[in-house]
Amino acid sequence: MNTLYVAIGLIVLVMGIITYYNPRAVRYISFSRRPHVTSVMTLVLGVFMIVLGLVV
Repeated sequence: MNTLYVAIGLIVLVMGIITYYNPRAVRYISFSRRPHVTSVMTLVLGVFMIVLGLVV
């Protein structure tokens, strides 16, 4: 288990949850112009980082 990946994944996951419930926060971390796409991408990236940290 790589704790750095898990920690980064948790931070990104929290950012994804915040942007999902508060779409106006997307302007600070913008992957695209649509808030819903950005929040879903952030959630998926956070889960991916956590899984990567647990596997590696």
